[in-house]
Amino acid sequence: MKMKQAIMTKPATIIFQEVDVPAVGDNQVKLAIKKIGVCGSDIHVYHGQHPYHAFSCCTRS
Repeated sequence: MKMKQAIMTKPATIIFQEVDVPAVGDNQVKLAIKKIGVCGSDIHVYHGQHPYHAFSCCTRS
């Protein structure tokens, strides 16, 4: 099974790709996400203006 993944690699750049759904481990649950929201601080990250976000890390979905 596949899922969509969004990775922000640098300001104003989001890469969308299809990846395998990770296996569910012990004491874990799998949720079906139907909708998401965007927080105001996400907009600052997208524009590269958030003081605590470094793009050397990866934002996972």
